[in-house]
Order: sequence, then structure tokens, then C-alpha cells
Amino acid sequence: MPKKAILLFTFLALAACFLSYKLGSVPVAMAKARPALQDDERVPPPLPAPPAEWVVFKTAVGNVLATAVKPGVAGVQHVVDCVTFTGYVSSGSQTTFVDLIDGSTGIMQWSFLLTTQSSQVSLCGLNVVGSVGNSMTLEFTNANVNSEESVNLIGHDAT
Repeated sequence: MPKKAILLFTFLALAACFLSYKLGSVPVAMAKARPALQDDERVPPPLPAPPAEWVVFKTAVGNVLATAVKPGVAGVQHVVDCVTFTGYVSSGSQTTFVDLIDGSTGIMQWSFLLTTQSSQVSLCGLNVVGSVGNSMTLEFTNANVNSEESVNLIGHDAT
């Protein structure tokens, strides 16, 4: 008899489940809708426009200094992002310096060995801010009759 009772109980449970499903008497979980987003939350704010970059370069041969100058502008600060300098001599070797100058004030100086093989130094990510209204200059400090030098100055302006 217990087998009949188990079968009857199982049948009744299944029938109850089927009927409650068909009649919609099963409790339903109600989720609240997400609150409406504000207009400024839907679209991320635009990024500011990148500053316009400028490039000044100069190549000098013989007994002439390679000097790249970004002229000063009233109310504007020049910001140097990258400097590149290259050079070689036709014979021997020579130690020289490369200066970054704000107006008439030296900001940075690099020692550079010129040899018979062309050498190049590139430094980026500097973010060197100059004084308001001053020119920005990148130059070799001495020249040699047998040398070739090149300087590149890359930056942007800040107001």
C-alpha cells in the first residue's frame, strides 16, 4: 500500500504544479525597472582637442651651428614635447653640447659625442614649459669644419 500512496502523492503533486502553471497562480518575482539615466550620463563628455603641434628643424654643415628656433609670441608659452639631435664628423671625434634655451636662459643641456658614424638622440615626453612670450631654441654649442649637425624641436603652445 505504501507504493500506491507514493504514486498517488506524486501524481497529485505533478497535477497541482501543472494546474498552477496553466492558471497562472505561481508567484511571479517582479523586478523594478532601472531608473532613467540623465542626459549627461548617457553620453560621456567629449575629450578636449589635442594641442596643435609645431616642428622646427635645422641642419648645418661645416663651421655653422645647427640652431632651431621657435619664435616667441606675446601671451603664449611654448611647451617642448620632443627633441632630436644628430651629428657626425668626417674624421676623429669631438664632444659637443646641445642646449635647450628658453629666451636667453638655458633649461637643459646634453653632452654629445660626434664620431665618424652618424649618431642620433631622440628624447620625447619632455613636457618642458617655457616662459610666456619667450622663444624656444635647441642648438649645438660648437661647430667643426668637418661636422654635420641637425636639431629637431617638437612641441605645442599653451596660453
